[in-house]
Formats: sequence, structure tokens, C-alpha cells
Amino acid sequence: MIDIEIDKLTNCLVDNSTDEEVNTYVETLKKPIKNTKYWTFNWNKVIKESFNVKAVKVVNSDEIQGLIATKIDSSGGYM
Repeated sequence: MIDIEIDKLTNCLVDNSTDEEVNTYVETLKKPIKNTKYWTFNWNKVIKESFNVKAVKVVNSDEIQGLIATKIDSSGGYM
């Protein structure tokens, strides 16, 4: 069971300082991510293991806002 609280639903990311929605884009990551010192999950290991890793970023910024990894398993389905 996953216990989460959703404060509101938006079409995209919201800038906390202005409460305005910001434009985002999705980028496929091909190289290891820099500056992951304080991250709990090792995304670079996932990239090296041939997962398809996509990053959500704000337009005009290189900062990663979110990540997702997928890979086709032996049965042809995604995991």
C-alpha cells in the first residue's frame, strides 16, 4: 500500500515562489548524471544497466525535476 497526500492537481510543474505553472520538457538521458552526491537512489547505475531513463526539466534550465526508468523485460513487457 502506498500512502500519499496530494495537495492539488496541475497540468505541469508549479513554481513555489510564484504559484505559476512552468513549461517543462522530457529528455532521454544517455550519459551519467553529474552532481548526485545527495541523492538516495543511484540513477547512474540504472543508466549503465541499459534502462531507458527520462528526465523532466523546466524550459531554460538543466536542473532535473523528476526521473523515470523503463526497460523491456524478457517477456516483452515493460518494467
